[in-house]
Amino acid sequence: MKLFLIALIYSFLWYVFLGYLFEILTCISWVCWAFPKSIIAHQIGSGMNGLGLGSFSLNWPTISSFLSNSLITPYFTIVNILVGHILTLYVIILIGYYVLNVYNAQRFPIFSSNLFNSKGKEYDVSSIVNDKFEINLHSYEQQGLINFSVSSHSHMELAWLLLYPS
Repeated sequence: MKLFLIALIYSFLWYVFLGYLFEILTCISWVCWAFPKSIIAHQIGSGMNGLGLGSFSLNWPTISSFLSNSLITPYFTIVNILVGHILTLYVIILIGYYVLNVYNAQRFPIFSSNLFNSKGKEYDVSSIVNDKFEINLHSYEQQGLINFSVSSHSHMELAWLLLYPS
């Protein structure tokens, strides 16, 4: 019981320390420190809102976040997930964003779960729905089409391809 209590206290303090008091340990990017005013450096180097190249973490949940539990996952599964992760992040998304500019992707952040209008500003969803949460087509036509970031769009397309092959 005493060991459990000690582990509980230290675990709680460690997560409070990392999660609330000192979030910089979650993702440290030397690329962003080296080029603080470069947008491309932040898109490529930031581990929070970018591709995470050149960033590292001192937080174990962040390191093992792409697996459910990396201590019991077989090696071939880790490699398979890592190869898919690298292909998606560093090949498909980069080509779609920088080379092809798919759906005018360069107007939006690379990684974002927000919705955007055609000018790259956040989409005002509350302006196109009425009190019953039904779409108001006139307001929608004035506001314009809804746009996604390239990462959200590629993840939706890949999920669609994998879930509904035909």
